[in-house]
Amino acid sequence: IFFANTIIHEAQKKPQYHRMGTTVAALLVEKDCVWSANVGDTLVYLLDNGRLVQISEEHSLEAEQKSMGLDPLETSTNPLMKHMLTRVLGLSESVDVFITPIRPDVGDTILMCSDGLTNYVSEQSIQAVLDDFSLSLARKVDVLIDEANRGGGGDNVSVILLQVSEKGKWGKFKKRLKFGA
Repeated sequence: IFFANTIIHEAQKKPQYHRMGTTVAALLVEKDCVWSANVGDTLVYLLDNGRLVQISEEHSLEAEQKSMGLDPLETSTNPLMKHMLTRVLGLSESVDVFITPIRPDVGDTILMCSDGLTNYVSEQSIQAVLDDFSLSLARKVDVLIDEANRGGGGDNVSVILLQVSEKGKWGKFKKRLKFGA
């Protein structure tokens, strides 16, 4: 992540890349531990015993205002400001990455997703899809993307699901679609 930040920051010396930045979420899977890292509003969740828990930290103006006990609706006259990012890769020489360990158990599911999902599908709806044992991981990804598109779909939607199938073994499925797809 730090190397990617350097590359993006250096690219901004060219006029066509001025003010270019991006968000990122990454996982490093070790034996019994998964390290989650993120910058921006690409998020990581853990479905643990039927409970969806946000693992990552959202770096948006709205999230920071909420963490300070402020009401984002009261503090901003522009509704678009709530989605303004407070951390991204590439805008400065250094980047503050949120890193935390996850210790999932057999049956737990990890969701990595862009704001194209979380801005258009409620956490309750996401949890309901992830809790549906009749759906495969691949089908759950399709359902989540379809729900985001039905909910407004004004952004790209990226979804990755990982599930602990047995200690040290993972099932996975990912899909990324451009908006309107």
